[in-house]
Amino acid sequence: MKPIPTQDLYLRFERADLAPRLAQAMYDGQRHALRQFGLEGMATKPPLEPGVLLVVARTGDSQLCAGLRLQRRTADRALPLEAAVELPAASGRKLDELEPRGLAELGALWVDPSMRSEAVADIVVHFAITVARTHHMPNLVSLGALHSIALALRTGFRLDSAEPAFTYPDGRYQSRLVWRPAEAIVPHLMPGATRASR
Repeated sequence: MKPIPTQDLYLRFERADLAPRLAQAMYDGQRHALRQFGLEGMATKPPLEPGVLLVVARTGDSQLCAGLRLQRRTADRALPLEAAVELPAASGRKLDELEPRGLAELGALWVDPSMRSEAVADIVVHFAITVARTHHMPNLVSLGALHSIALALRTGFRLDSAEPAFTYPDGRYQSRLVWRPAEAIVPHLMPGATRASR
């Protein structure tokens, strides 16, 4: 796949339970993207459940080139990150505080290596934020590590530097819980703002 201008990306979302073939394609894309870091085993198949939304980007010729998963937290369904790591107590309290107001995990973000750029990841995350809001999940959480903390902060996520980092997904990475409260605004996307990279 050759690099394309970011204005030629086409974004959409699907419920995972209604799109099992797309869920498989997302898993395959994530494995391919993680292979360059030796982490393809960390790729996860999206659960085929109504509370899971798949956000995808395609090129002008319909090739899947990026995506992520939004998964709602409910009283009877924990988030994937809660199963993956033992969160510090303060992080668990943060999730409990945000859940009644609509909370989802933004996870499994990947961009095809041939298209890796800040612009593609930013566009996909901003679209996912909009999708989450329209589905009554205005508060988002994610795991931020070496390659994703800067993206998280650029797109309105916050982190508490007083909370300890934890090893995830392996010993090479120190991760943190990042969250994006419903009231967060990203200044460069306010009405009238433009970005040259789009």
